[in-house]
Order: sequence, then C-alpha cells, then structure tokens
Amino acid sequence: MKKKRIKVSACIITYNHEKFLEKCLESAIGQKLDFDYEIIIGEDKSTDNTLAICKKYERKYPDLIKVIERDQNLGMVGNWLSTLKECEGDYIALCEGDDFWTDSHKLEKQLKLLLENEDYTICGSKVQSLNESKVRKESEGKIYGEINLDQVLRKNQFTTCSAVVKKSALDLPPWENFNDFFTVDWPIWCSLLRYGKGYNLESVTAQYNIHSAGATSGRNRINTLKNKLEDRILMIENFPTKKNIIKNYGLKIIFHYTWKSLLGRKDFYNALLENKKLVKSYFLY
Repeated sequence: MKKKRIKVSACIITYNHEKFLEKCLESAIGQKLDFDYEIIIGEDKSTDNTLAICKKYERKYPDLIKVIERDQNLGMVGNWLSTLKECEGDYIALCEGDDFWTDSHKLEKQLKLLLENEDYTICGSKVQSLNESKVRKESEGKIYGEINLDQVLRKNQFTTCSAVVKKSALDLPPWENFNDFFTVDWPIWCSLLRYGKGYNLESVTAQYNIHSAGATSGRNRINTLKNKLEDRILMIENFPTKKNIIKNYGLKIIFHYTWKSLLGRKDFYNALLENKKLVKSYFLY
C-alpha cells in the first residue's frame, strides 16, 4: 500500500517587505519535498510594492501559492491568526516576509522528526541573524534538543522563521486576551506545548533580518521593556500555576536594565524611568 502523503503549509505573513520578500518566497518555493505542499501568504495591506510581488508569484505558481489580501491592515497578531486559519496542511511552517530559509531540506528534516515523534507539537532550529554589518549565529540562551512548556514559559526558545508546528495541536486563539500580546509567537508556542513537547535542531535552517522597520528589531529600549513585562503579566494570567517560572525571568530582565543603568547606559535608565509604574506593579504582581 502506498504510504499516505502528509501535506504541509508554508504560512508567510508580510507587510511592507518589498526589499526582502522575493528571497523569502524563493526559499519557500525551493524546498525539496516529496509530499503535498502549499504556500499561503497573508498580505496585510502594505503601502509599498509588497502586494504586487505576492501577486506576481501567485500568477507564476498558481497551484502552489495562494495570496490572502486584506481590506484593511490587521496588524501582526491579526495577520498571523487569520493566515494560519487558511492553511490546510497537517503541519505548518512559519516565516515572515523579511526572513528566509537557508536550507532547501529544512521542511524535510523537520517533518521527519515530527512524524517519528508524535508527541512533538513544534520543531524549530538554530538560525542566523543579519544586520547591516555582519551575520551572526543565534543569540545565547536557546535550548537545542527536546524542550518542554516550563522552559518556554521562562524564555522564548523558538525563532518564528525556523518553526514548524502540528496543526492539530493549534488552538487559536488559545485565550481571550491573545490579541493583547505584543509578541505573538511566544503564546503560540506555549499553547502548542500544552499538548506535547518541542524540539530545536542544532543546524541552521533560516535567517532573520534585523532592520529598523522590523516588527521587533525596530523597537527602542522603552518599548522593549514595556512589551516584555506586559506580555509576561498576560502569560501569568493564562498560566497562574506557573506564575513563579514566568515572573522570575521578568525580574531578571529588570535587574539587567538596572545593571546597565548603573554602568552609565542612559537608554536603559530612561527605559526604567519611563516604565517605573509598570516595573513597580510587576514586582507586586
């Protein structure tokens, strides 16, 4: 009997990514697979040439690519949730339009691991990041190998452009306040890990670009601290029995900002000053 083919969806969201999008799409198209595959693009009403690029690729690959156009801008969280719902694959590979996959066998490797381990709900990998001056490996602190919920509640262990998730384990939105999160990927991983385990490959399979227009890389210190602490408060509301795990790492972030301030870094000092009410409430939460 012929082995059943497993269908996978590449879920790509994009907004004002005209400088990066073609490389992203080419990396998705170039995946070497022996199972059914689709590429779903959520185009969030860009103000540049992004939509035209999406439509060009859809015309060129009509049996592979489907573009979801928006009547209005949904924002990153709304675009992710809406585009994920359009994916028909048993497994979904995530990528933003300003990132790309560096390994043409990326999905093949990750699907093999997920299919051989049915209790895994997410598989990521090591990635490299690119700024204007150099390429560097993924920052320290990521765990490679098997990963559980507590480890991800403490600190996000998966990079979005590397992740492949099990669709049957997705529960979107997992909580009533899901749309209030700034970092959309972290609550998705935590939702998935309620139903199983995760795994990070040690090989590099993707690259994310650090640029001023990026959803997270363009933030200043003030907003970064605000977003991190507010997201942790939301996560505590959803995992009250895991409060200490979630809160303690947030305290480490505050202490890090304090230490940098004492070393004379005005950007860290100003971040603490502008968020002093939030920092105080976090200690008391």
